[in-house]
Amino acid sequence: MLIAFGIGCLIRLVPLAISYPYPVGYDTINYYLPNLYHFDSNWVNLVTEFPTYIATVYLFSLVFSADVYHSFLASNVLLYGFFSVTIYLLSNKILNQPLKVSLAFTVFVVFQLGALRISWDLFRDLFSLIMFNLFLLLIYYVDKKSSWNHFISILAIFSVSILTVFSDRMIGMLLIFVSFAFSLIYKQKYLFAINALFTFSFLFYFLTFDRITFFSANVNFLEMLLNPLYERNTFSGLDISVLFLSLYGVLVPFFAYGFLKTKLKDSVLIIKVPLLFTLFLSFTWVFVPNYGYLVPERWLLILGIYMSLIAIHGFFLIVDSSLGLKKKNKKARKGIVFLFLLLFVAYGSLFATMPYGVTFSLPSLFQESTGFIFPLSMLFNSLDIKDNLDMVRSIDWINSNTAKDFTIVGTKHWRGWFSLFLDQPRKYIFTESFVNPDNVVSSDEKGRLNFSYSLERNLTSYLCSALSSDNINSYPQTRHTYPPVYFIDYGDKAYGDDDSFLSKVEYKSKKFVIYDLSGHVCNS
Repeated sequence: MLIAFGIGCLIRLVPLAISYPYPVGYDTINYYLPNLYHFDSNWVNLVTEFPTYIATVYLFSLVFSADVYHSFLASNVLLYGFFSVTIYLLSNKILNQPLKVSLAFTVFVVFQLGALRISWDLFRDLFSLIMFNLFLLLIYYVDKKSSWNHFISILAIFSVSILTVFSDRMIGMLLIFVSFAFSLIYKQKYLFAINALFTFSFLFYFLTFDRITFFSANVNFLEMLLNPLYERNTFSGLDISVLFLSLYGVLVPFFAYGFLKTKLKDSVLIIKVPLLFTLFLSFTWVFVPNYGYLVPERWLLILGIYMSLIAIHGFFLIVDSSLGLKKKNKKARKGIVFLFLLLFVAYGSLFATMPYGVTFSLPSLFQESTGFIFPLSMLFNSLDIKDNLDMVRSIDWINSNTAKDFTIVGTKHWRGWFSLFLDQPRKYIFTESFVNPDNVVSSDEKGRLNFSYSLERNLTSYLCSALSSDNINSYPQTRHTYPPVYFIDYGDKAYGDDDSFLSKVEYKSKKFVIYDLSGHVCNS
């Protein structure tokens, strides 16, 4: 277990060490760090957002007087270490593998791109997955009643279930589904009662506090999923098919063999039940028109964990039975296993350490289809790591060269940076609220001009419609016309002097350009 823990920690430590002092992970910069640094003022809202992981990190830094940022980085490393331990225990206890083979299973799973993708920025999911895996182990021991006091086992399951359910929405729902299934399979009425309580709690949350899922829209559940009026799919069925095949295509033969060669009555059923649930939820796009509400891309990542366990089990079964190497030639068996694992270790290590933008993995080859959920490498947050310092310096320039009533316009993907570093009460609003996202990413001249025109028209309407002429006239006559607005853009090339709206460049660095829009917005 210590070796498994060390391997998991090392995998996650390496990209952090390479990128230090800057973080990796999109949600890291846009969700976790802003909420950690603003925890004191925002904890009431966080209570309704499955706050267990963030609260744990914050309380740790508070109790031990540790820096919040370094506490967060350390937690990222430790999380993957503990996750590796749970994979080791599932292999050893539930799949009934010897110690060394269980370690091989662990290495195979934790170096899979899907698992590494979860560790990249889905820390709440990872924390909850650790709890969920412990839940699966407890189910196994409850079934082996001779070694457990029944009351203690139920109490342990209840405690782990609470942590899981209050850690993450998706994994909490998975636990409820799986636990109901186990309560029927193993005829555990106490388990059924626990899940009835959690089901009621979830429904209460969705109907009372939820602001994200379809419950918050006050629309019938089936209508939300089936009616074209509510469609919000951000990727196609082809995209998610490409994602699945690029991540797990090579595992499918081993997975199929391992799945079919294990009986449902075996303890491996404890792995197969969550696998089947996540498999179903990963392919809801096949039969649900508005599948975006069911986030099949996230379920696909979770599916990969249990699919990988069955796949490596199937690989060992093939080596031992079809090739007949277990008894005849142990050295040949070890050599085949070693080479097989080495390929996946090297593949996963490249994903964790290669500079962003290098195409080397199957998902990166199909980035046009997989980019909605999968980064090219782990050395990225909402920007390439090498551009992070430039972003911080650009925000520092804004803080030093603008008045407090300024509004800054930029992409929503940088919201975390401005939340962390922009001095209040300056406001940061999103470009995507005013222009078509297709124009934002267009690099040709026509696309940039369309973007400029759309931004000018919609931004002016937004900022000026609520202002009366008295408000404008009462504003001091400085060199800025009310309201003062800057626009920050990514790229080493300005829009050009021929575009009147984006002609005044106030600041230009290696990767960022800041335009002064104040002379055009609300200008009478």
